[in-house]
Amino acid sequence: MAFEKKVANSKIKVLLTGGGTAGHVIPCIAVYNILKKHFKVEESLYLGLKGKAEEVIVPKHGIKLEFIKSSPFADKSGFEKLKAIFSLSLGVLQSMGKIIKFKPDLIIGAGGYVSAPVIVAGFLLKPFLKHKIVLDEQNLVPGLLNKVASLFADTVFVNFKESSYFIWSNKCVYTGYPVRSQYLEGYKKEDFKEKLGIPSDRKVVLITGGSLGARTINRLVAQSVNELAGFKNTLFIHSIGLNTSESYNAFEDTLNLLKKSGFKIEEKGEEIRLYKNGQLFYTGKRFIDKIFDYQKAADVIVSRAGAGAISEILALGKPAILIPKRGLPGDHQELNAIGIAEKGGCEVLFEKRKNGNDYIEGQEFISLLKSLLNNSERMNEISKNAKSLFYEKGEEVIVETIYRLLTGKEDEINFITGVFEPQFVKFQRYFDNLVRYLYAIPKEEREANLYSRFYRIKIDEYLQSQNFMVVNKAIKLIGALKVEEKYPFLWDNFSNFKGYLKRNTLIAFKNAEKFFPQFETVIEKGIEDSYFEVRREAISLFIRFFRELSTNEKIKEKILKNLEKKFESFEVICESIKASSLILDEDNFVKMNKKFLTHKNVRIREALLDAVRIAIDSSSLSDIEKLQVFLKKMLITTSEFKPVYSVREKYFKTLKILEGKND
Repeated sequence: MAFEKKVANSKIKVLLTGGGTAGHVIPCIAVYNILKKHFKVEESLYLGLKGKAEEVIVPKHGIKLEFIKSSPFADKSGFEKLKAIFSLSLGVLQSMGKIIKFKPDLIIGAGGYVSAPVIVAGFLLKPFLKHKIVLDEQNLVPGLLNKVASLFADTVFVNFKESSYFIWSNKCVYTGYPVRSQYLEGYKKEDFKEKLGIPSDRKVVLITGGSLGARTINRLVAQSVNELAGFKNTLFIHSIGLNTSESYNAFEDTLNLLKKSGFKIEEKGEEIRLYKNGQLFYTGKRFIDKIFDYQKAADVIVSRAGAGAISEILALGKPAILIPKRGLPGDHQELNAIGIAEKGGCEVLFEKRKNGNDYIEGQEFISLLKSLLNNSERMNEISKNAKSLFYEKGEEVIVETIYRLLTGKEDEINFITGVFEPQFVKFQRYFDNLVRYLYAIPKEEREANLYSRFYRIKIDEYLQSQNFMVVNKAIKLIGALKVEEKYPFLWDNFSNFKGYLKRNTLIAFKNAEKFFPQFETVIEKGIEDSYFEVRREAISLFIRFFRELSTNEKIKEKILKNLEKKFESFEVICESIKASSLILDEDNFVKMNKKFLTHKNVRIREALLDAVRIAIDSSSLSDIEKLQVFLKKMLITTSEFKPVYSVREKYFKTLKILEGKND
């Protein structure tokens, strides 16, 4: 890369911020190391939070660390939001003082709520100190504070092109994730197996939940160890994690669970080994220092779905099973994983929740792992897709962009101009699009479909919400995914639901694959509801399961009464007309419905045609000649300004069906 000598050799001062977790600190330091490689960094300062990951990681890199106040803002209650605003405001004032004293040429923020006050402070002081501000966003969907901070930055580095859709600034630059240099070197898997003392013909599965570990992953592995022992010629290497908090000690908890497996356990310091028939098949380590050696040796990696972990997997081109952490702000790990899986770059297992505890289905994990390890073609396909998703020119783009910022050449920066809207965003923006998509998934594909699996686990979360709009989403998902175990919740709460929640409950039941006796009670209540859409859907549900409800005279009587009401909604009348073809014989059907033959509302006349077709399909009406004579008196014009009248088309199609039956 060509740089003007006076710029490349000039000294710059860099202020860094970002933290809370290693996932924010490490990319910030990675960008800093890139700067040191191409610029003469005279001095550096890191602003972070006390007691967080940056307090441990930053000093190891020889960077001066100072602390400020900050607080997360999203998902807080009213009073907690006020406290967060106070903490953030204090953080801005503290940052301003430190920035004035340090006088940086460049401020780099890598996310986490600590970076927001620093970026805001930098923006307020920018007219006086003339520094530049860069924000680095690793996740596909940024948090609220990073969205706000993006408005104050000169440019925003993004790991995913799709992130530009969410970020409020229009100054996004696609850089990918700044991984460590070890991940950019060419390598042979067999060489690293040899380095680690693993036979080249043994398959290696590396399982990691990050430096602290992941409780659900650790427990999944420990409770599945008997099944893992059954994998032929496979070594499982498990990075358990450093967490030693009061609520969870990763190593001790995992060790205690492994002791229940029945295998003889060999402990070597902070390592656990299990053997089957004298052969090592499992080794659990509290912490793996040079984990990139193990990643390179692995045939499959099982991992969380943080941006850093994903980027390392993509850089190495490894087949992976991602297990995103559930319940993070904005579902960002789950959406990270979905974004990669949509492009064929990984497999995904979603955490589920029961009685407030997150867990992973053991059998689902074992089944997926087996199918992957036993299918070399699939592994190669995922590997190829994963590698193609890693952006290898990240360092070059980062250096070029910062060079242009520092030399006042912002107009030469290659900002993202296209709109990269992920599929899941389209679904979230128009939830009914998602519902329609889920309804259309064939039954045999439902369990394997990525979105079907993800939104199935969201149902419980939505049902527990105090917001009835969120509960409404759950009801729609139950219907689309035909989640029968959630039906009792719907019929038990039907009377307490608001009108459109009742309507959507009835729609959900209408799409059930079989009849449940409780549907009868729900229909009886729905027919009498004050909301016309509920009455309409109750009748529609009756039509769907007419054979099972054919002896309920009470429901049939109420439906037929609608045909005599003067002020009933035309939509309810339409459904009642259709239902009447299942309830009445030919003579009474013709008698009750002849007044609708010339009705001014074309929808009611179309309903008559639908009724005849329903009757034919169900064989409830058999006098074809009588029906033909009846329909020939129908008015088939319409006041709608259309070159083609749908009622005419439907009329002729219906007559054609009748003629075919009469032959």
